[in-house]
Amino acid sequence: MIRVVPDTNVLLSGMFGFPGIPRKIINLALAKKIVMFGSKETYEEFCEKIFLSRIQKYFKAQIFTPKKINLDYRAFIQMVEPFDILTGVRIVQEDPDDDIFFRVAKASGAKIIISGDKNVLKVKKYGNILAVRPADFISSFYKLEQRKLS
Repeated sequence: MIRVVPDTNVLLSGMFGFPGIPRKIINLALAKKIVMFGSKETYEEFCEKIFLSRIQKYFKAQIFTPKKINLDYRAFIQMVEPFDILTGVRIVQEDPDDDIFFRVAKASGAKIIISGDKNVLKVKKYGNILAVRPADFISSFYKLEQRKLS
């Protein structure tokens, strides 16, 4: 099974159920075709974002609540604690807070970070960890699945 670390915006976009690539990624996790990893820090960032005013409008338009989204997050994100992994190492030069995604990947053995963040994507590769756009991940995943079926 493929281990991935999704960034917060990918998760939020997918969890609101809008058709598109982020939702396909969430569906792969729910179907147990991929395993998603996060940490206390990524969870805290997620919790902060679901209470932003620009996110609240989606709760009004949908049947979701912050509590429901929070429970959904916990249902399909495997939590790891990177503790001292890669501490003191700066990976995402423009936004060191995004280093947490690389730390989680290293701690969980994930080889892929799925992100739409230009600063994370600028890193491209750190060790054996790739930072990829959601569309590129889905495209590669489906190509891999097709090969398995052939």
